[in-house]
Amino acid sequence: MTSSPGKAPRCVALVGPYLSGKTTLLESMLHVTGAIPRKGTVKDGTSVGDGSAEARQRQMSVEVSAAGTEFLGDRWSILDCPGSIEFAQEMRNALMAVDAAVVVCEPAIEKAS
Repeated sequence: MTSSPGKAPRCVALVGPYLSGKTTLLESMLHVTGAIPRKGTVKDGTSVGDGSAEARQRQMSVEVSAAGTEFLGDRWSILDCPGSIEFAQEMRNALMAVDAAVVVCEPAIEKAS
């Protein structure tokens, strides 16, 4: 199924704290929808979301990264926002332009007592 040519893509931002898994989620979304043949990793420097040299060196997002895919006949633009507090303005700027945001956070793991 292909998207209709006149329909604008839906735009979503992935936001959340540093090391919560936003870039990993982006990789999984792109892989599952067929946009990329295999998932990259932040650790290996092969992720789509952290494409800049600085992001790969730091092993963290330092700017908003954009990716696109199709799912169920709709085009999607996905913005992977940095989670570090130093780059919070990047995330705020991205939120002004998207239709929705997905908040990614680590699960709370309770230790057995």
